[in-house]
Amino acid sequence: MRWPWLSLSLLGCAATPPTVDASALPNELGLLVAESSTLQDSAVIEAWAPVSHAYLRHDGFGLDPDTVLRARTDPRTGRVRRFSLQRRQGALVERDALGVQLARWDVFDPGQPPGRANPHDLAIGADGTLFVTRYGEASLLAIGPDGARSTVDLSAFADVDGKPEMDALALVGGRLYAVLARVQGKAAPVDAPFLVAIDPSTRLVEKVLELPCRNPSGELRPGSRADELWVSCLGGPLSRPMSRASGLVRVDLATRTATRILEGESLAGFVTAFAILADDSGVAIVGAWAEGNATSVVAFDPRGKGTLGKIWASRSTYAFWDLEAVGTTVLVADRDEEAPGILVFGAGGVGLGKVRTRLLPADVLPLRSL
Repeated sequence: MRWPWLSLSLLGCAATPPTVDASALPNELGLLVAESSTLQDSAVIEAWAPVSHAYLRHDGFGLDPDTVLRARTDPRTGRVRRFSLQRRQGALVERDALGVQLARWDVFDPGQPPGRANPHDLAIGADGTLFVTRYGEASLLAIGPDGARSTVDLSAFADVDGKPEMDALALVGGRLYAVLARVQGKAAPVDAPFLVAIDPSTRLVEKVLELPCRNPSGELRPGSRADELWVSCLGGPLSRPMSRASGLVRVDLATRTATRILEGESLAGFVTAFAILADDSGVAIVGAWAEGNATSVVAFDPRGKGTLGKIWASRSTYAFWDLEAVGTTVLVADRDEEAPGILVFGAGGVGLGKVRTRLLPADVLPLRSL
């Protein structure tokens, strides 16, 4: 049998397979990376171990090309669990640090095509329940520790197409917070995204606020304070009419207010991925609205508004797809077709090198233990 990676040039990658050198990583860190071809028709998962940086696994081409990775801490044990959300297959897969499948759950409804569910994010409740946002459905799925399925109805918050386009999900202070992008509606209020809170026990849903941006389909992350969330917003053509209200939004849960800290109008673009490194330090991937969607990795101060700092790296194309941070180490998925890999930055944006990948990296998770 001829393996697909023997013809990497056909997949939009360099013809010569990269090395598995991970010396750019700090000793204590490893990597789990989801990758796909240029045409998004196949995908793999690769892993490098913490400490030894041994290349551990290259997990075949049977993966959904639209796969994202998530790491979540189980409140019951304090243990980090790792998952892949396979959107076209409508599947949630739990994996070990090597990328090996441990368990799999179908997240689509019986009688519906798998891709309709389109799972985007997940959180783990206090009792071990897995909550999964389904972008193509009107209900969020809950999977109990015993495998029992139930749903949380979000149809009351849908736009005119009957779906709220639920996206990012976070567990803060015992409550689930879900971003509802609401990008398909044409009736007033046009494209008004919501942040809602869900009680995991009672499954009651409450609208917290309307977000001051459009198409919040980037990321939702806790901030440096316990009552703070950050949301990245893409704006752009998915908003009807076309919206420049993109950027990065800080949500104060205590006062139920939201402020765009980085504004698309001044960025001339949008924010896809980001990390809050400290009270006074953050880093984000900024994409340009101009043709080609050039991308940059840029520092910013979370305390201010509208001020970007040092540019850590830039590409003339939409090459930077994901960003994760551990302490002062920042990892960036770089889909440079000539040299795909994970860029590694140290404190202050100092470039430490690149871990080369076989295909174009789409999502990256740092590994701190096996």
